[in-house]
Amino acid sequence: NLILLLNEIFGEENFLNLITVKAKLSSGASGGGEDKRLKKNVEYLVCFTKNREQFSKFNDVFETKNLMECIENYKLDGKSWKYTRVLKSLGDKSHYADTVDGAGELITIFKHTNVEISTISDIAKEEKITEDEVYFKYFEKIFRDTNAQSSIRQRVIECTDREDGFYSIDYIPRSGKNKGKLTTLYYKGQNKDLIAWLSDVAEKVGIRLIKKGTVGTLWTNFNWNNISKEGDIQYPNGKKPISFIRRMIEMTTSENKDDIILDFFAGSGSTAHATIDMNLIDNGRRKCISIQLPEILDEKDKQKYYLNDENKHINTVADIFITRLKRAISKYQAELSALGINEANLKNEIEFEKPETAKIDLGFKVLKLADSNFKQWQGNIKDAQALMAQIELFVDPVSGTATIENMVYEFLIKTGKDLNSKIESKNDYFIINDNELILMLQRLTQEIIDAVIAEKPKKVVVLDKLFMGDDQLKTNMVLQMRDAGIEFKSV
Repeated sequence: NLILLLNEIFGEENFLNLITVKAKLSSGASGGGEDKRLKKNVEYLVCFTKNREQFSKFNDVFETKNLMECIENYKLDGKSWKYTRVLKSLGDKSHYADTVDGAGELITIFKHTNVEISTISDIAKEEKITEDEVYFKYFEKIFRDTNAQSSIRQRVIECTDREDGFYSIDYIPRSGKNKGKLTTLYYKGQNKDLIAWLSDVAEKVGIRLIKKGTVGTLWTNFNWNNISKEGDIQYPNGKKPISFIRRMIEMTTSENKDDIILDFFAGSGSTAHATIDMNLIDNGRRKCISIQLPEILDEKDKQKYYLNDENKHINTVADIFITRLKRAISKYQAELSALGINEANLKNEIEFEKPETAKIDLGFKVLKLADSNFKQWQGNIKDAQALMAQIELFVDPVSGTATIENMVYEFLIKTGKDLNSKIESKNDYFIINDNELILMLQRLTQEIIDAVIAEKPKKVVVLDKLFMGDDQLKTNMVLQMRDAGIEFKSV
């Protein structure tokens, strides 16, 4: 039913994948022998794109396994393990030819002579060590060759001889993981097969070699048993491991890592938690918008979610979310502090000591949908007396329940600004995003107007009631703003 619904929204041509996710060993159906269904072990993740023609592909995401165990499993399964040779020496390198790629960019070709290549087994015999030790010692030099088809390889074939030689090229790729970086590739044999390095699919971690396997449509390696402890908050209803959500982010994130992630059913805040966690891992700048109705918890659940550090109960699901995020951020701050990373200010923004590393934003805002801070004009009033009463009412259009802070955020919406805009509070006005906008909501004098003009904002919005009937002050302000090239509006 979900897929049918998404087909209607996105179009079935924009369906990408249905991913099967191993959950608890036995979850779902139960009933003391009366239930006739099998136990539920999996959940499903449905993937759609907004426009398949513009969607290139998912980012590569890897699962890790012990490399030597993988090799052994290959042998037991009767499969051929390809990474069995070692490039011990690149020999003597000399310039051979130049060519260009499809965009006309330079490809420099070099020929290598006296290249030394050996096998894993031969080295093990020669050096009297195990093959496992050979893999560790020569890890960066172990390779396989492949006849992968590419336009770059075709140009190398066209520019070189048909001898059983060894060549390398230097070029700058226009796409892929090395986009924009000077890259070296190696080719060997009559067919100029491309050298593929073991280090591209595996890595050294301490004293172990880890094989990276590209993730497909079966996800099995998440721990669902301890998720009740994640975020230091209890919430059993649909809570998911942050590692699971982090993988979704990793496989879809943009190159700039500045995506906006929307979670329409926030629950305990797993998605927001995972977004912060992912940003800390790869220095990303992603933002998360989480939406949760203030669903009231029953008394039994309130006791379960009692806060130890505050003398009150959690009353709603939204309270659970807020508490979880606060506790998660406190833990991250402690971890960063232990690494010698100091807190930059009280807004939870942490700055690394290394200047090349940008700020990490650990802050979040809680916004609630509410009535407008301004009285609503009733346009269908025909009775003259009632109309006069409404006009009198609108001498001051600000609602009696309005607050200055709430008005600031309402003006952000009305002026098209981001709710996460930078807000600087001066004594008598608010500066938005440095000089994009100034809001004057509290008090107005000529001295304040002069101070605002000195800020050189692009736009100024002022509550009309602040002029208090002083038409001269308003006229002077309009003229001063015009002379200063500032867009001006009174409300």
